[in-house]
Amino acid sequence: MNSTNLPSVFCWTKMGTEAGQPLDAIIARKEAEREFGGGIFFWGIGTALGQRIWGFVDSNTQPFVLFSPMKARPRHIDCSPEEVFLWTSYIDRGGIKHSMPNHVLVTSRGHDKRIAKGQHYALVCRKATPLRYDSWPPIDWTKLKNYKGDSRLGFSQVTAVVELEDSKGSIGRNYDVLFGAELVSPYYVTLADPVPLPKKALVKANEFWIRNTCSTVEWYEWFRSEIVGLQ
Repeated sequence: MNSTNLPSVFCWTKMGTEAGQPLDAIIARKEAEREFGGGIFFWGIGTALGQRIWGFVDSNTQPFVLFSPMKARPRHIDCSPEEVFLWTSYIDRGGIKHSMPNHVLVTSRGHDKRIAKGQHYALVCRKATPLRYDSWPPIDWTKLKNYKGDSRLGFSQVTAVVELEDSKGSIGRNYDVLFGAELVSPYYVTLADPVPLPKKALVKANEFWIRNTCSTVEWYEWFRSEIVGLQ
């Protein structure tokens, strides 16, 4: 999965503190999910990608998603949301609803502008090696445009399918790539049937992650045991 060159077209998502968990804890949780899932993990996103994602998936035999840490400081609503949802099912491209795989935990904040979230989304990813063991070149944000369109990538776009215009001159607005993964079937899903995650479970999970020296898998197993019955 390591690469010395960026793909000409790829899905790109910026990641940071979300749903009351710092980025290092999220990555640890997803790494354990990847281990339990034989390389498969679901990465939750708040962005509806529309038909662009399907045009990208259908025209690429090995579609990649690259993950970059955000540059902006996390917002208060991401660090300390009033409520956190755990998503218990997903809807595939054909509109069929499925239960969430047993090894997958996808969370989000529970409200947008004081309205309870009715939908969230996820990228379905596969990676054979740990999530921090990649070596991709940095991404120059100014060289990106939205896939199959003329519009430049907006600074506020967190997740998008993008085309790289490598011939454009750089002005140094680079994002590091922490890791990459392959998108695999069902590729991109709409999440459904959220349930509130007990706040004490999330607080304990974060405290346990910071203070404990157990393995990532042991921490993840403990976290799952704290919320058993919600999925």
